[in-house]
Parts: sequence; C-alpha cells; structure tokens
Amino acid sequence: MKIVYSCLAIAGFLFLGSGCVEKSAEELYRDAQKAVGDSSTHAKAEKLFQKILTKHPEDQRCDDALFALAQIAVNKDQGEEAVEKYEQLLDQYPQSDMCYKAQFMIGFIYSEMLHDYPKASSAYQKVIESYSDCDLVDSAKWMIANMGKGLEEMETFGSEQEKGAK
Repeated sequence: MKIVYSCLAIAGFLFLGSGCVEKSAEELYRDAQKAVGDSSTHAKAEKLFQKILTKHPEDQRCDDALFALAQIAVNKDQGEEAVEKYEQLLDQYPQSDMCYKAQFMIGFIYSEMLHDYPKASSAYQKVIESYSDCDLVDSAKWMIANMGKGLEEMETFGSEQEKGAK
C-alpha cells in the first residue's frame, strides 16, 4: 500500500511541477499577441512581452515585443514610457525593420502627446535622414510642417508633393 501512495505522490509532484516548465519565446509571443488584441488583457500582454525580453533576449521577436510594449504605453497615455521603449528598440536592435516606425512614433509622441515640438522635429528629421527610403518620410515632412497648428492652418497631406510635381 505504501508503494501505491508513494507512486501517487510522485505522480502528483510531476503533475504539479509540469506547470513550472518555462514557455518558449514562440509560445510567449503567441500568448502575448492574443492578449494585446483586447484592451482588458493589456496587463497580461505586457507581462508576456516583458518575459520574452528577460527570458529570451536573443530571440528574433524581441524588437516586436519592445514595439508592442511601446504601443501599449501609448494606449495607456504613457508617452514618456513609450518613448523609452522605442529608444530601447533603436539602441538594441538597430537593424530591425521596426526602427523607422519606432523613430516616427517618437516624433509623433513628442508632437501629439507631450507637445514638445523641438524634440518632435528632431525625431522626425531622423526619420527623413536615417530612413530616407521608408514609406514614412513624406509623413514626417508633413508633421514637421504642420505640428502645433490648428486644423484650419494645416495643409492637406500630399499637397506639398503636388506643388513640387507641377
């Protein structure tokens, strides 16, 4: 009888211990992507993305995780925290396909959330100079030309390009 109880106890420990197995970066990322889709589970998504960064710093999805953490901070109206995450992405993953978007978002946050137009202009200028082939160059130029203006003062997006084409 002692053998049966011992086997049951061992099986119980194994069963309970199986929950302690670390998830792979892929599993964490998949779970985080599901959680980020619903604003009620953003806290869970934050924890999962952060876990990817701490437990799997070599994973190819770390730049995406940082970008997602920055976006969550934007959605929570935490502009300074978002800028920190975007800057971390730029520093740690300078070859990432996400860099030009992160640089643009830094400008956007400084302009639209923090109303720091000199920093916004500098961030947008970096998009223009460092990522001259990206699809956000025209948007960065438009933002520089129109930041701080009221709606009635802004030029229609694309009107600068139309003037130059004529």
